[in-house]
Amino acid sequence: MFGAALAGLGHSPAFGGESIKPAAYFRAARDTLISIDNLMGPRRAIPEVLGQLRELDAARRAARGIDGKELVHLQANFGELCGWMHQDLGDHQGARLWTDRALEWAHIAGDPELTAYVLSRKAHLASDMGDGQSAREIADAAVRIAPNSRLESTARVYGAHGFALEGAATETDRAYDLAHAAAAKPKGDATRGRWLDGNYIEAQRGRSLVALGRYHAAVDVFETAIATLPHGYRRDQGVYLARQALAHAGNHDGDAAATAGIEALQIAQETHSGRIATELPQLARVLPRGATGIAGTFHDRFSAAVSAE
Repeated sequence: MFGAALAGLGHSPAFGGESIKPAAYFRAARDTLISIDNLMGPRRAIPEVLGQLRELDAARRAARGIDGKELVHLQANFGELCGWMHQDLGDHQGARLWTDRALEWAHIAGDPELTAYVLSRKAHLASDMGDGQSAREIADAAVRIAPNSRLESTARVYGAHGFALEGAATETDRAYDLAHAAAAKPKGDATRGRWLDGNYIEAQRGRSLVALGRYHAAVDVFETAIATLPHGYRRDQGVYLARQALAHAGNHDGDAAATAGIEALQIAQETHSGRIATELPQLARVLPRGATGIAGTFHDRFSAAVSAE
């Protein structure tokens, strides 16, 4: 089914036709794959992304001059996308592999902003893996490459959570303040990190507040983040709900935690998002087992979901 959607772009394996140039085809294919991922999740989209990467590599090796440089630039963008899809699926090793490849291609392409963006994504991955020091250090490297830009904001967000993972509350708050300030700067490629705005930064702050044990503040932050999410951001809604559930649990509000957890679990099953799934076992550990009512319902549904995998 997905192959038919890509074929509709006018591509032929040898790019022998005149209907579309290789670079234009791959740019359109990437947009299509992002739409597929948003609609059906990374598990369905990754095989197509890998297929496009193989074709892109062959096209690049056959190209020369400007065309070759444009194609390696696209390889970096595809590699970053593939890394993100693996990260969303919860496959951190696959995410690291493809994000590292994307960084290599970004260097070959000679694009500092793309290099800074991929470094930011590596900082994000490190924070998801619980490695606060690496998240901070990689984010700092990205800031040095693209200071005074929205890309600086992207990096500072993930570096901020690195501080939170290490329990450094003052440094965490300062990094988020710097992220807000950088997000207001127009310099740089606005197409990268265009999803990053004040609401996104605050949602990430909520995650850090949970890591720091500031649960009441985190509940309020996630309440706002969920209410202001753009339509169609279903997976992000699930991630925020799962993290809000942990904040409720930290506040000893088991019913609110279980209610948010059940909704997050449903979204995780619909979207196959590993980002949501990695939060829910933590909730299962902190909600009392053998409980009745809504907490018991969460445990029953979570156990059924684990058994079905």
